[in-house]
Amino acid sequence: MKIIILWLFSCASLSVFAAGAPHDQLEVHDPWVREAPPSVKILVAYLTLHNHSDKTHMVSSITSPQFERVEIHRTEIKDGMTRMLPVSKIMVSPDGKVLFEPGGLHLMLINPVKNPRSGDTIQFILHLLDGSSLNFIAPVKKGHGLEDHSQHKMNHDSHNEDKRPKHEDNTLTNSDHHH
Repeated sequence: MKIIILWLFSCASLSVFAAGAPHDQLEVHDPWVREAPPSVKILVAYLTLHNHSDKTHMVSSITSPQFERVEIHRTEIKDGMTRMLPVSKIMVSPDGKVLFEPGGLHLMLINPVKNPRSGDTIQFILHLLDGSSLNFIAPVKKGHGLEDHSQHKMNHDSHNEDKRPKHEDNTLTNSDHHH
């Protein structure tokens, strides 16, 4: 019994120490996947990337074993028409954030192995340009947000046109997309 109490005390002490330690990595906050009807073969995911380190992190891709492929896209509205444009890399500056949200940057999840339903979870692997990776899990939720990206249809007025700078190599920086 004494050993168990010492072990529990040690674990609690380590937790307090780890919580007080400075963050030195990229973190994923509030990830979620929008549930889609069973016949839809493209789903959408949202999240927030937060860089707690003092160095820039470059996201090169995101994958999931539950989908044929995952693409990073951003929404562009021009002349009242909405387009989903691929983004090849995401740069997250030191202590910066990048939001993946309805009407903006998002993940397109293409051809699910099995159609996920509300309450399921999706596994993701975020790949960084330096060769490291970060695993995270996102719950599937019933649709909520500004619009339904899963069908790539939106009707907006042209005054909402995306004014962010376009980079030649399709890299998006958190200075381009932050709140």
